[in-house]
Amino acid sequence: MKPLKFRVWNNIKKEWAKDFTLSQEGELLSYGGIVFNKDNLEISFSSGKKDKNDKEIFNGDLVLIFNSKSPCNVEFQEGCFMLSDDHNWQPLSSFYSNSLEIVDNIYENNKIFYTGNPMTEFVHELKGR
Repeated sequence: MKPLKFRVWNNIKKEWAKDFTLSQEGELLSYGGIVFNKDNLEISFSSGKKDKNDKEIFNGDLVLIFNSKSPCNVEFQEGCFMLSDDHNWQPLSSFYSNSLEIVDNIYENNKIFYTGNPMTEFVHELKGR
């Protein structure tokens, strides 16, 4: 069995936490050595799958499938990781890693939440960087 991997986004500092403690149930116990206002933190956990660049895929990541123009949001739904776009839900497990590419996540770019066409424009901007 693979170890569970988590990351924690700090909505106030707009950065990934480097030092946090979770309970066995996945509840955030402390951040930076102190108990923190948990409403300002987002826990993201690994799907256990990697993309074509060997980057670990977490819930909240935005992923392109087969170089598509619109990214899908990775979400944990119905007991498994799913990719969602404007109209469809597909299990992440149904795709080979070499067909997936993480382009961003919903935490670091809060203006590109999953809404359709604006994300397509964002992906074009990303590829131009």
